[in-house]
Amino acid sequence: TIIDTITSGEKKLSSSDTRNDEIGRLAKSLNRMAIINEEQAWIQSGTAEFLELLQKSDSTKHLSQTVISKLCSYLKIGYGVIFILNEDKQCYELFGSYGYNERKHLCNSFKIAEGLSGQCALEKEIILLNNVPEDYVRINSGLGEATPLNLLLIPVIHQDKVQAVVELASFQPFTKSHQTFLQGLIPTLAISLN
Repeated sequence: TIIDTITSGEKKLSSSDTRNDEIGRLAKSLNRMAIINEEQAWIQSGTAEFLELLQKSDSTKHLSQTVISKLCSYLKIGYGVIFILNEDKQCYELFGSYGYNERKHLCNSFKIAEGLSGQCALEKEIILLNNVPEDYVRINSGLGEATPLNLLLIPVIHQDKVQAVVELASFQPFTKSHQTFLQGLIPTLAISLN
């Protein structure tokens, strides 16, 4: 029974009780608690993995490539890039990618306020776009290609300076859990890049 599951300390609860009485409402509340517990465990587990990963990197290039690959894998998304600030040139340059396909009309760097990535760096704010235009970016593999529906741009800020911009694209919406996880991870990444 649900009561036995609760008293045993089991965190993953599930009840299919569709009753519209006190027991049914209790079951629905317990199911919501179980989902929240799962999300928190996912965030904590990912954060721990990334903290360990960030400590092992020996160069900015290696760190960037490792982080973007692991990030896309952990979030189960098909595309990601990280642009790092080159202070001498006053622009952000591509340092790591996952699922990235170089295209002729796209450059591997941008200046502040240039395009969406540059706007993200200028405003120091996360940009989330849903229903990305079909010709914006393509995720491809040996089996085919498709346009992602969602785009998330994240500034990596350290001491009020945008050190990098992370751009992620996905077929599925970025959930609140994804965003919470990223908001917790990005400050640590900023310190590592600095």
